[in-house]
Amino acid sequence: MYLLHLQVMHGCAILGPNQDAAFMLSIGWTALQLLMSNYFITFASVKLYGITELRYLSALFYTFEGVAITEFSNKYFRCNKGMDDSTIAILRQLLPRTKMLNTPLVVNALKNPGADCLASSNAVLNVFDYTRPFGHTFGILVGYLVAAHIITYIWMRIVARHEQR
Repeated sequence: MYLLHLQVMHGCAILGPNQDAAFMLSIGWTALQLLMSNYFITFASVKLYGITELRYLSALFYTFEGVAITEFSNKYFRCNKGMDDSTIAILRQLLPRTKMLNTPLVVNALKNPGADCLASSNAVLNVFDYTRPFGHTFGILVGYLVAAHIITYIWMRIVARHEQR
């Protein structure tokens, strides 16, 4: 991601007539990256039709996807020991209107989930809808970097030709 952002900043410096304009172009690109990264707001919760398609322009989207896939893909954790009282108290603070957390049946199930309890980290990937294999995500990021290099080179050629005259 660093190489890609550096390349885009270089392209903005070529495209902008001065340093201030180049800086503003770079900020615009960075804002698009952050907004369409699927990190702050998941795309499933966006109701404005078509706006989420801008994610394909966001290299940060693919970066977060790659990091999440390598970190959370197919990892399982035993949860047979259950939750202690302090963890259940935190859960009650996080969900203050959930009256079920005060019932003995639910509290007992949280404290003693059973010997076969297994938590899957794939749930994190499902929340963000990351279903692509890591190799595809990595290939997309490499392609994005190559495209940024080509576009920057074309901009340099156009500006150099314009400056010669």
